[in-house]
Amino acid sequence: MLRALQRTWPLAFLLMAPGCKPLAIHISEGFLEKGRSALDEETDTRLAQDAFPAQLESLKALLANAPNNKKLLRLTSQAFAGYAFLFLDDVQPARAKEIYERASQYAARSLALNHRLKNLLGAKTLPEFQAVLRKARRGDVPDLFWYGFGQAGRIRLSGDSPDALADLPKIVLLMKRVRKLDESYYFAGADVVLGVYYASKPRMLGGNPAEAKDHFERAEELTHHAFLMTPVLEARYYATTVQDRALYKRLLSQVLEAKPGVLPHAGLADQVAKEKAQAMLKKINDYF
Repeated sequence: MLRALQRTWPLAFLLMAPGCKPLAIHISEGFLEKGRSALDEETDTRLAQDAFPAQLESLKALLANAPNNKKLLRLTSQAFAGYAFLFLDDVQPARAKEIYERASQYAARSLALNHRLKNLLGAKTLPEFQAVLRKARRGDVPDLFWYGFGQAGRIRLSGDSPDALADLPKIVLLMKRVRKLDESYYFAGADVVLGVYYASKPRMLGGNPAEAKDHFERAEELTHHAFLMTPVLEARYYATTVQDRALYKRLLSQVLEAKPGVLPHAGLADQVAKEKAQAMLKKINDYF
């Protein structure tokens, strides 16, 4: 995988040759899309973590030459968001927060190119935001989801910042729209994000443990209980909120016993989930 990603660099020289730029970008975006899929299935987490920076730099180089390429913007947004969540969130939260913001900005650039949604992020009021959001179609889901995922990560790592909390209602509406358009997208990701939100926030900020449980259960149902990150997040946010030690232990134990990569493109996330589950079980007395 590392060798494959390193082979993208010769293509960068094509970008400097007159007349070759469109061809190089076309070849490279397909190569990187396949590389992204291969990385998603990598179960050696150390190898994947080492490979991520090369992929991010390759995507940035291509975008510098094709700044309005929607496929590249989507790939880059997802790659930055994945890097932040899988490898930085628990150990370098300040850096993760910055990377989440960068992920959302790539998706924002793609949304700005959409004639139906170009005014979405500039909406000043919630009704205006919702009115534009209603124009979204199924094909817009990747841009909406990765923008919302990046912003949700940024807000979660901002603590009680009033500015960050003020953005939460829009992210909730956005994820509900994603859910309505394509609830299966990225392993039922909208349900997982909403589950984390409703479980982690106090009631005065919209928290609702019962609703969180419904979202986690729906995500599990849609992925046939095979995406291992969902129960990890349910344990971390829901089980700790309702103070159900037995559920916390059961969910994480199931993850440790499960086989990673049952679903296509889930191998890396599943393996990281297993590592998170192991670490969380060691901290069980910190939560209960």
